[in-house]
Amino acid sequence: MIIRGSGTVLCHRISNISGGESVEEAYRITRHVCPRNCYSNCSLLGFTRDGRLEKVSGDPLHGYTKGKLCPKGFNYVNLVYHPERLQTPMIQEKRGSGKWRPISWEEAIDRIAGKIMELYRRYGSHLSLALNKYSGNFGILHQAVEGMFNSLGPTTRAVGSPCWSSGLDAFYYDFGGHRTSDLEEMTQADTLVLWGINPVWTSIHALPYLYRAKERGATLVTIDPIYTATAKKSDLYIQVKPGGDGALAIAVAKILVEKGEIDFRFIAEHTVGWEELRSKLESIPMEDALLQAGQRR
Repeated sequence: MIIRGSGTVLCHRISNISGGESVEEAYRITRHVCPRNCYSNCSLLGFTRDGRLEKVSGDPLHGYTKGKLCPKGFNYVNLVYHPERLQTPMIQEKRGSGKWRPISWEEAIDRIAGKIMELYRRYGSHLSLALNKYSGNFGILHQAVEGMFNSLGPTTRAVGSPCWSSGLDAFYYDFGGHRTSDLEEMTQADTLVLWGINPVWTSIHALPYLYRAKERGATLVTIDPIYTATAKKSDLYIQVKPGGDGALAIAVAKILVEKGEIDFRFIAEHTVGWEELRSKLESIPMEDALLQAGQRR
C-alpha cells in the first residue's frame, strides 16, 4: 500500500453506521503520514475492512492539519486501486520501442544487480553513478540506496532539488539561517504581508491562522503580479510588475531608512553587509525602483 507508517490506533467514536456499528467496530483504523513531497506532512486515518482500504480521512488529532486534507490526500483510495496502477516491474522489450512487458520482482532484482556488478567489474572503484531521489519518503530506509552503493565503492551523487534544497537556499540568502516562526504567532500579528504566495491554493492549512488574525483585526497585504484567490481575501493588494519584486523590496528598504524605522541592533547581531547594502540603496533613485516594480509614489 502506498501509504506508509501503518499501525492500529485507538480513535474517538466518530459516528454510527448501518446496523448500529460504530466506525471503530466496522473498520480497522490505522494512522499514517502522507508521503508526498509536501511540507504539511498531513496525518491520515486509513479505514480498512476485510483487508481492503475503503476510506482515507484527515486525523483530527494532528495539531497543525487538524483533520483537513487536500484533494490528493482524499484520492489515496483511487490511487491504490486504480486499474492502471503498476503492480509489477516492467521491462522495455527493445530500447526506444515503447513496448513494455511485466516481469517478476525476482527477475527485476537479478537484472538490476547483474548490471550494477557488470559496471563495477568494468570500472572498479570508479563506478559512475548519478544518484538522486526525492520520493517524499524520508524515513529510515531513505538512505538505504546510498548505503548499498557505498559498499561497492565511491559513487557520484547528484544533490539538490527544485523544491526542498532550493527553498533552504532561499532561507539562507534572505534570512541568514533556516529558522521559521510558529504558525500560532501569525494570529497575534497586526499586519501580515503575503509576498508571492497564494495560500488559498497552496497552503490550505495556514488559512485558519490567517483568518484568526483577521478576526483579531490584522491587516492582510498580498503582493503578487497575479490577482490571486488570496489577493481577493486581502485588505490590500499590490500588483507588482513581473520580475519587479527585487525593485519593490529596494523601494521599501529606502523608505524604512528615510523614516528611521531600521532596527540597527538587530542588523548588527544577525546580518552582514548592511553598510554595503545601505550604500547601494542610496545610489538607486526611488523613481527607478518604483518604475521597475510597476508602482508610483
